Amino acid sequence: VNTIIMGMYLHDEKHFTSREELTIHVAGANTTFELEGGSPTCVWEEIMHVLPRVKRMNVFLVGPETGVSHPLTQVQACPDCVTKGRVRLQCCQQTTYHEFRASEHFVTPDFIAAFNTGMFEECTESWKESLNVMLELNAPCIFTSYNLLEAQADEKVLEQVGAKLIRDAELNPFRAQIPKVDY
Repeated sequence: VNTIIMGMYLHDEKHFTSREELTIHVAGANTTFELEGGSPTCVWEEIMHVLPRVKRMNVFLVGPETGVSHPLTQVQACPDCVTKGRVRLQCCQQTTYHEFRASEHFVTPDFIAAFNTGMFEECTESWKESLNVMLELNAPCIFTSYNLLEAQADEKVLEQVGAKLIRDAELNPFRAQIPKVDY
């Protein structure tokens, strides 16, 4: 979530801090990470806490590995947000991003995030189709990778599809500090 907020601020802080409604897409979402086992986690609500003008936030978790599909549904907000009339909605779609774009559930995003995609080594052609959709949407995006070498390799894929990069690959200040074995 901090990575998304950082990306919004890097792109256009005034645009995002003045929004009353915010739609975020997470491309390549995965049950293990973004959904913490499939539940609608409250961690996404932190974005509303950092952007207090947001009254409605729509989060779309899209990817073949989400494990579930359900339409945009209101999820429980914290007591402070409820008191302030703020709502958070979440949608999961078990499909690729480019297939999601053609679906009835698609809502134009204000921001797109894709975490640890491995697009340079897995499903590269499918990712290129999804990246082209993102370029057509002209929405700001942020991409993360497992490490700097993978980020640089992903960066080459982004350049191949003509993405405009505003920052070179670098270490994410919000990366996990706990080593994890990646099988």
